[in-house]
Amino acid sequence: MMENTAKLKNNLKIVLLIYFFSMMLSSLIVFILNIKEGYLTFNNNLGDWIDIFFHNLKIHVLLIFGGIIFSIPSIIILIFNGLISGFYISQSIVLNESGALFKNIFMHGFLEMPATLLSVAVSLQVTYYCYSRVFKKRLVLLRNFSFHISVPIIIVLTLLAAIIEGNI
Repeated sequence: MMENTAKLKNNLKIVLLIYFFSMMLSSLIVFILNIKEGYLTFNNNLGDWIDIFFHNLKIHVLLIFGGIIFSIPSIIILIFNGLISGFYISQSIVLNESGALFKNIFMHGFLEMPATLLSVAVSLQVTYYCYSRVFKKRLVLLRNFSFHISVPIIIVLTLLAAIIEGNI
């Protein structure tokens, strides 16, 4: 059990490294090129909190199942999220609009992003499971992974983020 949690923690470290590297890359580009894209606008047309919850939960499930094809789509989406996050943070600094960023993004993002990062970490576990079963022909059981810990955390974080986002 502890070994499986350690694997999840290692995957989470990899995911965090990729995410923060892509954030830093886009921030660096914004600052070096002195990009000023007008005023930051945040438009949420996803509906009420229940619609937002199911939309984001669907994305997290797709991220997890991306592990079936070696987490390639999950990693691409993670990098894209990091690039966009870095861009918005940098733009809010350049345009002196950090208050709007805090109100519209950080208020729910501090819960939604950990759920996304955890989903990609679980995707890496799914990749390991598929690789072990298909290519290594090893008997690896799903119960040997910490899905029973990570999936409920993803659901709760996504739900709380949706409630906050739906009421902003």
